[in-house]
Amino acid sequence: MSPPQTTLGQVTTKDYRGVAIHTYNAPEEGLYVASQIVETADGLVVFDAVFHVKHAEELANYIAGLGKPVNRIVLSHIHPDHWSGLGVLHARFPKAPIYAFPEIIAYIRKNGQKILDARNEAFGPVVAKTPTLPDHDLAVGEATIGGVRFEFERQPDGESDWQSIVRLPVAGVVMAFDLVFPPETHLFTVANYYDHWVEILRGLKGDAAKGYDTLMIGRGKPVGFDVIESNIAYLHKAKELHAANSTAESYAEALKGAYPGYYGGGWVDFSSLLLYKIINP
Repeated sequence: MSPPQTTLGQVTTKDYRGVAIHTYNAPEEGLYVASQIVETADGLVVFDAVFHVKHAEELANYIAGLGKPVNRIVLSHIHPDHWSGLGVLHARFPKAPIYAFPEIIAYIRKNGQKILDARNEAFGPVVAKTPTLPDHDLAVGEATIGGVRFEFERQPDGESDWQSIVRLPVAGVVMAFDLVFPPETHLFTVANYYDHWVEILRGLKGDAAKGYDTLMIGRGKPVGFDVIESNIAYLHKAKELHAANSTAESYAEALKGAYPGYYGGGWVDFSSLLLYKIINP
């Protein structure tokens, strides 16, 4: 069965050393948020659910068109642009368990409705009205699903309070989600975790020496490990500018001034409101 053509988002499909992975990217209005679909011997493992409901519906159509059961859905971190669409996926694939680390589930349980109320006000009625909670705790460590080996790592204090890193050793793939951003793109500095985020990125750089060659990221197509150094440099500059600026507006303008050619100036304005607690959470 051939998957349907997408008209809103874009899908990149590639064989990674015998493991087929489909990357669905929402369009610009959906912040280019990515969902990864890993094909296993007996089904699919889906990572993240995008932001806008209509893009989640297109993602669900694409998944259904692959003609394999969804064996599990995994949520990477606490930010709603990756879990707003979970309700759509759950409705389409009700037998698929939804996994996340316990800290991520607890965060969404506590803050999810407040977050969606605020995002509906900010973005309009394009995102979910109510949160869909993951129903299974994700465990740190190795798991073999449908013959594919996954390694799950939990990290605090990076791009968000809690996030996942997922390695597929046979495929040579590391799913870093929003811990890594594409080249010449503003990072989402929504919390004062600059130093530990850099530490996480330095750890990820070490994966290249272990035979990994592809990074799957939270928005945009897969990239190589060469982007990590520019992400680290950006975080050093952002930390410096945060220390020098007392308001969200001045911080955002300073960052945009430091990187005038970078994509995502509007992201900087919004993320700065979160960083300076104007929007909380």
